[in-house]
Amino acid sequence: MDEFLLEEAPVLRGLFMPLWSVDGSNFFVFFLHGAERGMIGWTNHEEPCFIAPHYRDMAGLYAALVSAYNRNGFELAREYTGDSLIGEREERVFDAHLAAYDPALDAPIREYHGAFLLTLCPLGREQELLPLLRDDGLAVFTSRLLVRRKCHWALPAVTAAVREHAPNSSIAFNLLNAITDLDAPNTGEALVKLARDYPVALSAHYLIEALQRHGFRVERPQNAQQARIRVETEPDGWLVLAWADR
Repeated sequence: MDEFLLEEAPVLRGLFMPLWSVDGSNFFVFFLHGAERGMIGWTNHEEPCFIAPHYRDMAGLYAALVSAYNRNGFELAREYTGDSLIGEREERVFDAHLAAYDPALDAPIREYHGAFLLTLCPLGREQELLPLLRDDGLAVFTSRLLVRRKCHWALPAVTAAVREHAPNSSIAFNLLNAITDLDAPNTGEALVKLARDYPVALSAHYLIEALQRHGFRVERPQNAQQARIRVETEPDGWLVLAWADR
């Protein structure tokens, strides 16, 4: 565990201690300070600083372990799922990490705070997470939470995030998926607006796929460097997207 704590985020040292490792690279941790003291978190080698709380205390972890043993299973049920009912203690933890989150912080520290924010966000306070859409490491997680909670009002913010993250194809692709999954009443209008003037760095292929998922008719002639999208409000009924030499 010291490998990433020392090299990537030494400031996190002392905030928690490892309980044990499942396979040498993924850890349960015990939080030592603040409102989250006593909670049990989980970290994995792919996002080592995204240390999300999973259980209220050791009793919750033991209960999950016993339950898995009794059903001869390996997956542990979590107390905090990202959509769980949040009590006063969890809201205090959320408030503490919301106050600590700052876009100017190093990425690993932002991810550490973001893990608490995305796991313990109280219902009705999702709007306070919108700044996380601008964060490379948290944008996709944030969009997925907004989709799960059917936050249709967040469509403009997620669309703006697509433009902001256009150079990162993986993030942009996932955000476009979130837009269609969110299925807000004006999703079609938002996608067409994006298609009319999409960022140079954004792959037109991803945008075309999003339009198709939302039900637009798309024609892509073989070997052509453009596609036509059926949009009734266009002068000739078609919107043309080129993906080469724009």
